[in-house]
Amino acid sequence: MTSAQTILVTGSSSGLGRAIVETLAQHGHTVFASMRGINAKNAQAAQELRDFASQRGLTIEPIELDVTNQASVDQALATIQTKAGRLDCLINNAGAGLAGLAEACTIEQVQQLFEINVFGAFRVTQAVLPLMRQQQAGLLITISSTSTQIVVPLLAAYGASKAAEENLAHGMAYELTALGIDSVILQLGGYSTNFGANIMTAANQNLNAAYGVAGQYAQAISTGIVTGLEHADNPVDVGNKIHEILGLPSELRPRKYSMGTGSQGLNELNQQLEPLQAGLISVMNMEPMLLRSQAVAS
Repeated sequence: MTSAQTILVTGSSSGLGRAIVETLAQHGHTVFASMRGINAKNAQAAQELRDFASQRGLTIEPIELDVTNQASVDQALATIQTKAGRLDCLINNAGAGLAGLAEACTIEQVQQLFEINVFGAFRVTQAVLPLMRQQQAGLLITISSTSTQIVVPLLAAYGASKAAEENLAHGMAYELTALGIDSVILQLGGYSTNFGANIMTAANQNLNAAYGVAGQYAQAISTGIVTGLEHADNPVDVGNKIHEILGLPSELRPRKYSMGTGSQGLNELNQQLEPLQAGLISVMNMEPMLLRSQAVAS
């Protein structure tokens, strides 16, 4: 049985993040549901989460947090420390999408995408690590995408941003193991959320005509991304999986786990890559990094 944990979820106002918050709270966890504009554009979403918790006797606390703003991140962590005194798990869920021809995306659009998906997640991770190091315990969960492994046409910039986020999280896993902190990446396929409706589209749509059939698909995607996902998986499944991972001992937690529509075969691929990764660690004589320190063990 998984003991109750204190969890921070970024990007909780809607979609996958909101489903994760509600599901984990129903499993008995204390959840800080972070979002931008908690007293402005997302005031209704925050109140709905409060009402959801109140009606069911759950512990959900909406909290202001903009992953692109260091002061906002620092204030959110200070609030969590004051109210909870600890943080057992960070779920880096806040993210953005960008669809269309790569040439048609402006540099500013791609920079904005990376600011949220890469630097935003890294900013929040850096902010929680001092507390987790002090605790000598913690779990970082990165909500990534199957597009890091299987290229999705017309989502090149998005896939690149998630791959960068994923590699940071995977690399940090080896640095943090001895400190009692785990890092798990969830590579998600299609889920029934509002991701498609909220995605940015490439600014220079006039380039579509120059790309033939690819441009035709780009034009279609600009008016409504994601077809064929009418029967995509339920986002509640992601919250349940995270609850399951929280209850696993460290040595059984996956470094990467793929799930959702279109993810078939990726877990097998990840398993095949594990020996190659282990071989590299061995060649570099870095196996001690994979052991819990004596301080943590005690």
